[in-house]
Amino acid sequence: MNKPCRVLLIDDHPLMRRGLAELLAANGDYQVIGMASEGQTGLQLARELQPDMILLDWHMPGLGGLATLGALKTELADTTVLVLTASDARDDLLAALHAGADGYLLKDREPEVLLDTLQACRTGRAPLDPMLLGLLASGLRDAEPLPAATAVGLTDRELQTLVLIAEG
Repeated sequence: MNKPCRVLLIDDHPLMRRGLAELLAANGDYQVIGMASEGQTGLQLARELQPDMILLDWHMPGLGGLATLGALKTELADTTVLVLTASDARDDLLAALHAGADGYLLKDREPEVLLDTLQACRTGRAPLDPMLLGLLASGLRDAEPLPAATAVGLTDRELQTLVLIAEG
């Protein structure tokens, strides 16, 4: 039997933290090893507990999701961080991806979708909420071409193909 994935929850809503903890415990593939109501405490717990995965809310008082994600990816680069948020704003999605989020899921999804997303993260995929693919595609279309894309030798047609893939 595989050992459970050790999860840290960082969310400012107690009901959300508790509900997630119960859902994950009932699944059996996950073990919630800590919970924090804001980013600074979450960072400290992450340093101490070294979780396999972190579920991170985006809009929190104090140290918000973006600053927390940046610090987590700097200090615990191998830890998977899934942004679990109510925000379907394009700027939030793009900022999270640029900061290194391993996935982005909206809170209004069914529990089974969350569990599927967590499993995708565990296998190294970077899942995005299907509802947000259009936002991602528009963000890619509106953005200036990235120097890194040409540095790895992508042609204009290959970049266009990537945008179409993002659109679904």
